[in-house]
Amino acid sequence: MKIRLSVLLAAFWGLSWMAAGAALDSSSLKAALEQHRQYEFGQSRRGLVEIEQQIASVYQQPEELAKAEAVLLEVLQSDCSFALKDFICRRLSIIGTARSVPVLAGLLKEPKTAALAEYALVRIPSEEVDRVLAEHLASAEPSVQIGLLSTLGLRKSKQSVSAIAPLMTASDLSVAEAAVGALGQIGTAEAAQALEQRAEQTAPALKNRLADSLLACADNLRQQAGMAEAEKIYAKVYRNPAYSDLIHSAALQGLVETVTPAERDRLLLEALSGSEEQVRMAAVQAACRLRRAEVIEKIRRQMNDLSVLEQVRFVAALGEFKAPSAKETALACLSSESDEVVLAALETLSVVGDASCVKPLSQTAAAAANPRIRQAARETLVQLPDAKADEVLADLLNQADFQSGKVDQAVEWVRAAGQRNVRAALPALIRAASAESRPLRREALEALTLTAEPADLAQMIDLLRTRPDSDVIKMLVAVGRKEGPQKGVAKPVLAFLNVAPGPESIAAAYQLLGQLGDPDSLEVLRAGLKSENPALQEAAFRGLTDWPGPEVMEEMKQLAAEGQSESRRVLAFRAYVRMIRQSEQTPSEKARLLTEALALAPRESEKKIVLAALGQYPDERTLEAAVSCLGEESIRAEAQAAVLAICERLASKQSELCRNALRKVLESSPSEETAKRAQEMLNTL
Repeated sequence: MKIRLSVLLAAFWGLSWMAAGAALDSSSLKAALEQHRQYEFGQSRRGLVEIEQQIASVYQQPEELAKAEAVLLEVLQSDCSFALKDFICRRLSIIGTARSVPVLAGLLKEPKTAALAEYALVRIPSEEVDRVLAEHLASAEPSVQIGLLSTLGLRKSKQSVSAIAPLMTASDLSVAEAAVGALGQIGTAEAAQALEQRAEQTAPALKNRLADSLLACADNLRQQAGMAEAEKIYAKVYRNPAYSDLIHSAALQGLVETVTPAERDRLLLEALSGSEEQVRMAAVQAACRLRRAEVIEKIRRQMNDLSVLEQVRFVAALGEFKAPSAKETALACLSSESDEVVLAALETLSVVGDASCVKPLSQTAAAAANPRIRQAARETLVQLPDAKADEVLADLLNQADFQSGKVDQAVEWVRAAGQRNVRAALPALIRAASAESRPLRREALEALTLTAEPADLAQMIDLLRTRPDSDVIKMLVAVGRKEGPQKGVAKPVLAFLNVAPGPESIAAAYQLLGQLGDPDSLEVLRAGLKSENPALQEAAFRGLTDWPGPEVMEEMKQLAAEGQSESRRVLAFRAYVRMIRQSEQTPSEKARLLTEALALAPRESEKKIVLAALGQYPDERTLEAAVSCLGEESIRAEAQAAVLAICERLASKQSELCRNALRKVLESSPSEETAKRAQEMLNTL
């Protein structure tokens, strides 16, 4: 990436100034500003960045910073461009002092530059700023008045209340609204008094805006410990019928924070019996937030009288604030006719639920017709924050009758035990994996996959006695290989072979041994190949083809060539190719073995597998092998792809060889896309 020298120098100079703490060169700063006198928006800011850095270098030196301020003010009063004035005002907003106020005040007279001055003045820590802004209010144009009011509001200018208040009744509605808003931002008792005094004369369209500003004043007073004054304002707004339900609800939220606990409960109970839904919901929220047990109990008793939305808000607030009776209320709501209420209850139980919720949640998950509720109940059961829930799940599972016809709840216990990793439930999960119910069996196997460890295989191996199927084998393999192929992991399986009740169990054990890949079991599988029982012989063979390491690679090669049936030759060949690719041989050796394997492929589909592998091991042999297959129509596309893949990696070393190969691809009736790629590669050679 290219970086211009001037940018590097600017960065270097800035860092040098800051490091050295050198004095500001006023003449240099002024010259730089004069150079950009006609700067316009959109032009390069490189020079302005250098000016910024020069000023920033003296941030910690008040005397030098005063020099920079003086230079900026001098240029600001010149006929420089509007864009440069904007730049200067932005700098003054950072370093400006009372010295800047008179100059910036001059900019307030023109609508075009007033906003620039306001931007700078809003951050200058001087009471003189408030006086200047207030002085300009009465005579300024409406557009400037709005900016001045906004600036005074942001500054929380207490001394400007008397200047702002008359503008609440301005004929320009935007100015009046800005005045009302500014008083709310100032937030003092005087500002609130000004709002109240002119409330009747304020335009009707601004009534709620005025109420909002009154509430802002009350909030500010409450935070400043002015509880009595805040209470009066909240109460006036709350009791005023002219304001909206939303304003009343906000006033109630503030009012209950300022009164005594007894008065707080009275207010909340009164609000709950009112006709304004927004106010009722505010009362519900406040009761839960403030944990008012008496009020919460009354809401619980009146649940049937509440709208669905109010019930949802109530239950959600109980959970959000972990209020009294939250768990009991949520449990009761699980039987609600409203799905939304049930879902809110489940969300609350995920926060406040305990071990006593295990049964109700599992009942809900098992019986719910709505899939959203079913899934939410399951998630809540898993998320229960009480560790004792694990003990309850283990007890329920240990006592469960998995052979009865009703196992819906047991399915939910099994699922939760797996996802919560309840190790104490392991014996019950093993028992459930042999149940007659297919859904229960499936969940048990999934749970065992999550909770069991390789050391637990000895406990689980008897599953091959009762259920020697592929699902059980898959689970046992997943558990046994959690730490990768390990020597000794198959010990329980080898012991089981000595007591296996029949061929099906032995065959399943052979498959399990093959996929576990424990070296101690290799000879057992090899011996199984010689069994007189065809089914066991086939199972041993399948176990060897599943072997995860290269230990049986030569045997697979031999079986691929000499297998008793085509199906065995195919399986052995595919295992052989996989083992070549997964072996620790060098790429060159893998290329040799794959090239030789191409001649052993029993069918065209296996040749395609080898061709796909050849592209990953580019050398002269693999390229020659791929080219040799271009003449076979059934595998031509795969051969063409292999040639392209090999040449992409080999071209820099064997350009002539690749040119010849690519020409042969073009001569072999390739697809349009293949021909395009081949030609592009030729062109680059």
